[in-house]
Amino acid sequence: MIDVTAFEEKYKDKGGVAKLSEMRATLWSQNDMAAHFGVTKTRLNQWLKQFFGENYDKRNERKEAIIASMFDFADNNSREHFELAFKDKTTYYKTVLFKLMSEQKYDTV
Repeated sequence: MIDVTAFEEKYKDKGGVAKLSEMRATLWSQNDMAAHFGVTKTRLNQWLKQFFGENYDKRNERKEAIIASMFDFADNNSREHFELAFKDKTTYYKTVLFKLMSEQKYDTV
């Protein structure tokens, strides 16, 4: 375990806890965060558990962000463009399209 003072001193050139917190909040991958600090994913996960009290698993937040972005795109683009942009490119395509059709944003045809 490393305390905050030691972490800040050792990793100040990498941004310290503020950078770790930003990376966590902006859903960086564990691989990218570990590489940034020059440590293993195991060490990174120890820090995240210690500093933030939880294991790092942001799959649900990523999914929600991707789906929200798809809805934003749909608000400003035609169904044809929506299909061009997302069909066969994301696992959330059918879920979002169904919701858009049920909300009558796009025709059911």
